[in-house]
Amino acid sequence: TFEIPAAGNDPESQLLVTRGDPSLPHWCTIDLDAYLNSRSWLIKAMAKATPNRQDSLFWFERRGPQFCTLAFQINLIFTSLYGALLLLQFLPAIMHASSTGVFVAYLIVSISPVLLTKIQRRHIAANMAQATSLGIHRKPHVVHHVLLEEKTARVVRAFVVINKLLYAAEHDLFAGPPTSSSDDPMHSIGPVERADIENTFDGFDRDNSGTISPQELKDVLVALGAPVTDDMMAKIVATLDADQSGSVSKDEFVAFYVRNIIADNDDRSLKERAHDMFELFDKSGDNAITIEEFKSTLDAFDFSFTVDEVGALVEELDDQENGTVGPHEFEHLLHKFESMFKSHTPRENLPLY
Repeated sequence: TFEIPAAGNDPESQLLVTRGDPSLPHWCTIDLDAYLNSRSWLIKAMAKATPNRQDSLFWFERRGPQFCTLAFQINLIFTSLYGALLLLQFLPAIMHASSTGVFVAYLIVSISPVLLTKIQRRHIAANMAQATSLGIHRKPHVVHHVLLEEKTARVVRAFVVINKLLYAAEHDLFAGPPTSSSDDPMHSIGPVERADIENTFDGFDRDNSGTISPQELKDVLVALGAPVTDDMMAKIVATLDADQSGSVSKDEFVAFYVRNIIADNDDRSLKERAHDMFELFDKSGDNAITIEEFKSTLDAFDFSFTVDEVGALVEELDDQENGTVGPHEFEHLLHKFESMFKSHTPRENLPLY
């Protein structure tokens, strides 16, 4: 790869270098001028047009996705032809011309490639779709927007957890393990949803120890300015720390989220929840959240929001274009991620990457 050593002349290069965002993929920092100067005559002859950074990821540049797809299709065709010839021609000939032991050994060796291809077909197809999708290689600002959406979803989920902890502790609404394992709502989530919840856990685990200590949890609540008493804190810790080990593990955190948030047991509307969460952001009490208030509140968690990202988020939510986020605009944010509050069919068959 050809990484940009310094800011180029084009605005895109300037944007990438000045931000220096480590969360962006490496292709965002490819020095296109250095790549163009290193191209072979064969690549230039086969090139469809002058390549951009995304095109430079492929051997045949802009035609790269087509060649990758063609290679995958040819592989499937040859596997099918191989299987047909094996069954109709080679296996009968070997069976008549050799002993049983030799035939069995030949059968095992010859059929292994077909079986392995079939077993891996779903993952190969998923990887091919990912590698040849121009959507994920399109523009750095699009990638940046997608990453911002992911971080926003994490922080919304974190505030859903905080809101539920405070409300349930105040009204004694914590749900414990069910009496029957068949009734456990933990069965309602798949690996993708579990991974999302575990990412939220990481925002509370500020020392990256793999567990959340009571002090870490209290520090988050204090940083948020949450009205938590010693009695409420004791209830929260007792509920989260199911095995009374003195800290909250990922499994305990996931179990709390599923049983108390997805399997909801309070009757508040989304508007009421949005109002409660809004008050955590609105430090000044003027019914508007500024960029500074947004940033200081988000810093209570370990989600690494930059000032630029907070500004972009506020700008996206700011329908009235006054530079702040009001209650209705904040409610719209929660409505956007409303699926976090609802039970759903687990997505078991999606590969995790």
